[in-house]
Amino acid sequence: MKKITLSIVIFFIGTLTIQAQLGGLLKKAKDKVIEKKSTENIATQQSSSNDEVAAKVHGSANTYYLYDQQYGYRSGGSNYTLAALKQQDIKFTPYSHVRQSDEKGTFHFAKDYPELANITEPVNNDLTITFSNKTFTGGGEVITNSFTSANGIYAKITATKGTLKDALKLADNDDGIKFQFVLYDDNDETINKFATIEKFQLTDAQAKGKTITFDIIPNLANFSNGKQSDFWVGTFARKHDQYTFKKNGSYKVAVVVSNEMVDDWGKLVYGKDIEYHSFFDYNFSAKDAAAVFDEADKVNDLKNAAKKNAITALPKQWAEKTSALAMGLTQAQLIAMYQNSFSPKLDPHTVVKFHASPSNGGWTTVNNDYGIPIYRYSNQWYTIFVKFNNGKACFFQGFGLRQQYMGGGTYGKAFLDKNDYHMADCETMK
Repeated sequence: MKKITLSIVIFFIGTLTIQAQLGGLLKKAKDKVIEKKSTENIATQQSSSNDEVAAKVHGSANTYYLYDQQYGYRSGGSNYTLAALKQQDIKFTPYSHVRQSDEKGTFHFAKDYPELANITEPVNNDLTITFSNKTFTGGGEVITNSFTSANGIYAKITATKGTLKDALKLADNDDGIKFQFVLYDDNDETINKFATIEKFQLTDAQAKGKTITFDIIPNLANFSNGKQSDFWVGTFARKHDQYTFKKNGSYKVAVVVSNEMVDDWGKLVYGKDIEYHSFFDYNFSAKDAAAVFDEADKVNDLKNAAKKNAITALPKQWAEKTSALAMGLTQAQLIAMYQNSFSPKLDPHTVVKFHASPSNGGWTTVNNDYGIPIYRYSNQWYTIFVKFNNGKACFFQGFGLRQQYMGGGTYGKAFLDKNDYHMADCETMK
């Protein structure tokens, strides 16, 4: 009986030993499985994290490449997911330069992506811009959106609702509209922008009408025959150089007409410009560049010669109250800078009136394609009214301030950036 009992005990102890050994092996195996799964999860997380980093750096179909909105592609851009754009509270204009990161080319806009609709302002169609290879003032114009550098290019602005004053939100004391040209080269994926510094003032009759016309690349004969448009915008013609057009070929050009918004107090509302866009295809040949330049210079000479002898009605600044000076210079200092800008000096004269436009002050910087400053100009514009002491001639002229970039974050001494002068009837300048 004792032997039997002993056998049972031994068997029981043996069984426990085997179970303990099996339990240990099973635990080790389980631990290895858990360890393997943990390693796989970490690797998966790292892979996912690496994919997100790669997407932000290199871009993907789920990210968007934002061009530098002021200077174009060459100064670089960034890749963002849709969630990141919404989180940063980004709001695009319809023609903000943006594309999916895996796309190519420059000709992409926020308005073209339905998924960006909630963070993109709607297109404003209250004004249209149409183009022709013949002047709109001479009849026989041919509406087209395709030109070569051997063609003339003319444009017409039309308000589709109300008047131009309504469409452009022109204030009673508005100092004029601006034109900007944007050149797209999809082969090199580059964007070049150049804007007119000069503002073009609409007469009261023009503002209350529905259309105005302007020349982009005019024909000299039109000026000689009195068929010129309302405005001559020479910016595009004067950019026919190797810096702008690197080679012959097809480009796309955007023409942007804009007006700065002002609040109820006449103060500028920055970043809220009224803008209208239109586009044409442009086939450039370097052999035409010299002729485009030459025609532009001759047209400009004719324009200036006509102004020298023509009596121009006084602008609205004559009747307006001047705004507060915002650039840190007194009226006396600005007048002295103007008078000292002439060589030889002006004949004896009297400054009848000095006018400063509404402004919050500050400067607007103009950079090259690499984001390096070239110069900056004042955000306030001035108009001076002058009467010669002989009483036989009077004129007025607009001007702003400009500073050249000197490097190292510094700018040179301010100098004048003047518009053309206009002769006036001295009887009205009292």
